[in-house]
Amino acid sequence: MPPSSHRSDSGEPDGRRPAPRSRQRSSPSVRWHGFLVVAVTSSLDIAVQKRRHEFIPGHTILARNAAALPVPVGGRQLIPDQLFALKYPDCYRAFLLEFDRGTEPLRSAKHCKSLQRSIKLYREMFVTEAHRRYFGLRANTLVLWVFDAPRRMARFDEIARAEAGEYAGRFLAKVLPGSARWREMAAFQDVPWMSCGGETELVL
Repeated sequence: MPPSSHRSDSGEPDGRRPAPRSRQRSSPSVRWHGFLVVAVTSSLDIAVQKRRHEFIPGHTILARNAAALPVPVGGRQLIPDQLFALKYPDCYRAFLLEFDRGTEPLRSAKHCKSLQRSIKLYREMFVTEAHRRYFGLRANTLVLWVFDAPRRMARFDEIARAEAGEYAGRFLAKVLPGSARWREMAAFQDVPWMSCGGETELVL
């Protein structure tokens, strides 16, 4: 028997093999967050196909420029939950998806993460067009924000209008239904996304 297969009398490895590494397990809230991101994007994929549009997944966009999801913006990294694009009969649109779990503060000090800081970072991204250079995008880009409560979405709207300036119209939001079952998620895709200030309604 070769040395790498040696075992002790108990049948256990005799110590010559490295011990297996322990797996790092994500918390239930992180797994739930990931599930909801997938539920939103997969149900959207099916919905836009029914409307005869084309859903272009994030990995296709990233592979084109050999990019990763975090966007370098002013020495920092902006990390959306998902990236995708839609091809319409006459144009393309790109989208960055953010799913708010209600765990971050609305506003914060300079170096703490919050909705306010995320909006400011997205505004800087639009001003510098960092996303266009990094992802190789030419299409207009919008940020979709999903919330689990109307009150939270209303506060986000107030902050975005105050902080995003002329780019406030590029932030659209919607409230997730009470259940992530297929029927509710399909209906969710028929509800328009609302721009900040409620001036624009958009069904993707």
